[in-house]
Amino acid sequence: MKDQPISSKWYYLIASLLVLVLAGFPSLTLAEPEQDATELANTTYGEPEQLLAPLTGTVSIFDGAVGKEDGHNVMYTTAKGIPAELNVIDLDNDELLRTITLDGAESTWAHEVTVDGDLYIATIGGGAKLWKYSPETKDAKVIATFPGQTFPYSITSDAEGNVYVGTYPGGNVYKFNTENEEVTDYGKMINESSKQYIRSIAYIEGNIYAGTAKDKIIKYNVATGEKSDIAASLDETGTVYDMDRVDNRYLFIRYKNTNNGYIYDTQTQEWLDVIVPNVRGLHVEEQSYNGLVYYMTQDDKFMSIDLNTLEISDTGMRYNSGLRGADWVELSDPDLPGKSLVTINWSGSVTIFNIETNQVIERPSLVPGTPAIMNKIKSGPDGNIYISGTQATEGAIYNPIDNSTVSFNLGQGDSINYVGDKMLFGVYPGARIFEYDTKEEPGENNPKQLFKVGEDQDRISDITSGDGKTFIGSIPDYGKLGGALTIYDQTGEQTNPTVYRNIVENQSIASIVYKDGIIYGSTTVNGGLGIDPVAEQAKIFKWDVENEQKTEEISLSIEGIDNPQTIGDLTFNKDGLLWGAANNIIFALDPDTLDVVKSKKIYPDGALNYSDWQTIDLEWSNGILYAKFDNNLTAIDPETLVSQKITEAKSFTIGVDGNIYYSLPSNRTFLYKVEVTSVNLVQEIIDRYHASEDIKQPVYAELTNKLKQAKHHLKQDKINQAVKHLNDLIKYLNKESISEFISNDAKNILNTKVENLIETLLSGEEQPPRNFEALINPDFEEPLTDETIPGWTSAFQVDEEHYYEVTDERNFSGNNSLKIEDTVRTASVALYSDKIDVEPGVEYTATTQAFTETGSASFLLRFYDNDGNQVANYANHFESMLGQWEEVMTQGVAPENAAYVRIYAYTTSYQIGTVYFDNIKLWTSQE
Repeated sequence: MKDQPISSKWYYLIASLLVLVLAGFPSLTLAEPEQDATELANTTYGEPEQLLAPLTGTVSIFDGAVGKEDGHNVMYTTAKGIPAELNVIDLDNDELLRTITLDGAESTWAHEVTVDGDLYIATIGGGAKLWKYSPETKDAKVIATFPGQTFPYSITSDAEGNVYVGTYPGGNVYKFNTENEEVTDYGKMINESSKQYIRSIAYIEGNIYAGTAKDKIIKYNVATGEKSDIAASLDETGTVYDMDRVDNRYLFIRYKNTNNGYIYDTQTQEWLDVIVPNVRGLHVEEQSYNGLVYYMTQDDKFMSIDLNTLEISDTGMRYNSGLRGADWVELSDPDLPGKSLVTINWSGSVTIFNIETNQVIERPSLVPGTPAIMNKIKSGPDGNIYISGTQATEGAIYNPIDNSTVSFNLGQGDSINYVGDKMLFGVYPGARIFEYDTKEEPGENNPKQLFKVGEDQDRISDITSGDGKTFIGSIPDYGKLGGALTIYDQTGEQTNPTVYRNIVENQSIASIVYKDGIIYGSTTVNGGLGIDPVAEQAKIFKWDVENEQKTEEISLSIEGIDNPQTIGDLTFNKDGLLWGAANNIIFALDPDTLDVVKSKKIYPDGALNYSDWQTIDLEWSNGILYAKFDNNLTAIDPETLVSQKITEAKSFTIGVDGNIYYSLPSNRTFLYKVEVTSVNLVQEIIDRYHASEDIKQPVYAELTNKLKQAKHHLKQDKINQAVKHLNDLIKYLNKESISEFISNDAKNILNTKVENLIETLLSGEEQPPRNFEALINPDFEEPLTDETIPGWTSAFQVDEEHYYEVTDERNFSGNNSLKIEDTVRTASVALYSDKIDVEPGVEYTATTQAFTETGSASFLLRFYDNDGNQVANYANHFESMLGQWEEVMTQGVAPENAAYVRIYAYTTSYQIGTVYFDNIKLWTSQE
């Protein structure tokens, strides 16, 4: 039987401690008044705590370019990070000259040194931007932005120094005129889908050549606007990933799907009669050397092709990477005579290919490491937190007990889960599955690659397991539709995985969960980037593993969900129901019939914004369902569906200690923690360690008994007695005589968790009493007087686009509330209270119950002197979006010259929204 809840008196004492006063931080909610206290109501959430940057000291380089600075050859390259950092390396003296922060940018694939020696960088992060770095002034600044574009993947320039940028998702090409600093948009190069890539670009003699993700290479005449596809005669499909002009005449291009290279003569307008096989990206040099063009192959060979004879030769030089920028330099080193081809690799190491001596010199990296951006976070079977990076070369293992990290080699892990003692990572690109043995230390073969999914799959969306098998959901490659379900027998009986593509026709797998021989899956209509979906709505399906067939496929039939593009995570609860989420709604299905058992809209319509493939992550802990709607990490009670927003999060997991570990959407380089505290959570942790034999039976029984006694006293509001039993639990936990019956990890986590519980209980008991100030009409129940609201005054004129009213549409208590409707950003709506006398030096706290239907609003305290001059302002700008009543707080100390205060319910000129206010209170605390 479910334990009885902590008494309502205790619950409201604790809940009152939880309202956060930081402006802009979401306030926490009490359980809805008509509901009995549930586990969610009896759980407290601490304030966010920044832990560390787990992916430290890493260098991620996508591109580089050679220039001249103060008479020296220099390499320009930008390290990925928040923010990105431009590095200037002296190639002659092998030293780092400077590092310049590119605020607001995260990374770049595109550097270009123009004819006048200036460097231009097209950056990703905060929208597509073009930067200029001057070798004279040694500074970098943003000189252009490209509205609506997020990824400026390619860049080139002309003989006059003008710069051309190719973008995604518009598939546009832009020109930046360096003389008058004007931007010209040449528009979309092709119109085959709503999202298009210009992945590569070159400019030769008045023509732009744009490499797309739709097979085509568009020749665009700048003067006439005429377009033509010069690749029509090539038997190639997919993305023109690389393109470089050579000798201002030829185009050297590579198709990603086949790694075939081709050479186009722009003067004769013909392709040379050669297919260059096995080409490795990303660049070749812009000037041939004695008629030879040098390039890398997939098997690490440094090759050349003669533009006159088309003969391909192996130089004998070897290099285990691609050319991320490639330029000729003449170095002052006598051991490197003549011209050398210089490039930079992913980790920031400059590599020199000397043609005369036929040697390859790889210099140690001089690029300073920056915290890498986290991608996915997942708790492992060993109690550690496993973290993958975005476009990174390493992952991290975070130990929550000692707050330490260990790094290991890993590409971009898009999904993480564990099977037994093994962590599995789905790595992009190439839909590769890596296995990490948690019983072993990280090493050259830990993690190891198990297999590639194949079948045109590129991204792993989900991994789960059951009955000795691993199940994998995936998304196809660029420009393709049709994801796959992959099944791998981890017992070793099966050598290769079995791949079932198009389980739901033309849709990708979003989530999978396994139970009793059946895989339950959800889908997304989206395929690889660069192709529009053809399906109208995502589905839920059932797959019979033994009989290898789909047994059912349904559309969601829930009010408020209309043709969902993606159905989020699926998960089973102890109640046996299949839980899931789509758009802004949580739901539970009968797994046998897939009928809807319960559902609820958690966030208002239009409040959330999802990217392609973005699912709604779900995870259970202590009977509470945690769901990440967009970036809103939300706790949901499965019985009542009451919800509570915890924090903003990009990725999250629940640790073995019951705490929430997550990354912030605004800066994904730091790991954060929210401490979670409840009596039942302590019992769940004890039960879990008992099941894993980290706590043996005699100790388990004693710990459970002491916790049971503490719970008994809490139900009777006897806080001090409960604390006494919890202190007894800690004393017993740390007895030397029981050390052989409990692991150190279990002891450490329980010590911390019980100490936090005691602190929470005592802080509730020790809370100073509140002295409430008398307010006129704080709940808007009094009748209007001459169409004015008693106790409240409007600060601004109103009209039909922005106004306020007392309404019975919604209420927290009583019959009415104050409604503010503001649909324009050129005006404000504000109601302020009558004067309330204050005492200087005293801290005043104001709260309101707010229902944010759409948009955002503000709740203010403003202090005034005797002459009516404002002397202090304390504001909470909130955007709760929970679709239910939430408590919002603001507080501040009355200045020395303060005589009175007013409370404001407000939508500023920067805000729009529909917001209801009710039950406004003002108080001071006295010891």
